[in-house]
Amino acid sequence: MDEHTLFENHRSIKAAASGWQHLAYIFPVPVELRAGETARVSAVHNRLFPWFSYEGTE
Repeated sequence: MDEHTLFENHRSIKAAASGWQHLAYIFPVPVELRAGETARVSAVHNRLFPWFSYEGTE
């Protein structure tokens, strides 16, 4: 960034926070929805990792 400041954000270097976090979270089994149905999903995190659980449809 300048002669005294270096910024590294390489995807192969594991860091607690970086620009290479997951963009999509895939459930182990596909969830099929019909038009008008709503999927209930619960989400939690520990400031480093999110977890998502499929709770059913309405």
